[in-house]
Amino acid sequence: MATHLCRRGYNAHCLPQEHSSVRDLAHELGYAYVVVLDADIETVRRRRRVGYGPERVQTERERLRVAIARAVIHLHTDGLGPEEVADRVEAALRRKGVEPDRRNA
Repeated sequence: MATHLCRRGYNAHCLPQEHSSVRDLAHELGYAYVVVLDADIETVRRRRRVGYGPERVQTERERLRVAIARAVIHLHTDGLGPEEVADRVEAALRRKGVEPDRRNA
């Protein structure tokens, strides 16, 4: 997703869920805006091979609750393609007054 936003001129970075044990990693790293993308386990399994079940997804959501509360958008991506997700994230950012830097696009 960060790649799609970077192509649109946003300075975006991906923080994998593996780092969710740090209570609010994005805040600690100084990121101004946090976007949380979420999906049900069935969607995750369709997108990639994973060796975990719904319990792990729930645990990750609990670990990310601070980031979710601070997020510009918490988007459930079930049924959405990459461009649709990027469109919705960009719309949420623009509603917050965050515009892309077209020099970076």
